[in-house]
Amino acid sequence: MDYEKKVEFLKSYQYHEDRINTLEVKKERYESMRDRVGGSIARTPDNLNGNGSFPTAIAEIERVLNNLTSEIKRAEKAKNRVIRAIDTAPNADYRRVLWHRYVGGLTLEQIARTMPYNSRHHVSVVHKKAVGSIRVVTNRNK
Repeated sequence: MDYEKKVEFLKSYQYHEDRINTLEVKKERYESMRDRVGGSIARTPDNLNGNGSFPTAIAEIERVLNNLTSEIKRAEKAKNRVIRAIDTAPNADYRRVLWHRYVGGLTLEQIARTMPYNSRHHVSVVHKKAVGSIRVVTNRNK
């Protein structure tokens, strides 16, 4: 994998993190909806519940919740792939720069201030070497 593709892969961490947050909010809304519909069923006399609309609604909500849970798990796996790739960097400084940049979301200037580097340029050089050193494990080369 070339440098640009590695950077794109590393940047995907933040995309997946944002995606998980969005999906979790959506999941909370559906769980709340399921609880409200379930409470309505409990308050409905049996003879008025013959049309199946509440059970059908709950089944649909459960289907959506299962799909959301699956999407969250996929995004978590994708984030973990990025972390595993960062962990393949050969030294702690490389791993720290990559972690701050792609997991922490810091700029190179911010990284220079948090680490013992005297300039953004120095961090940029370390960053380029660090990206070049990682090994991205794909499904084909597990």
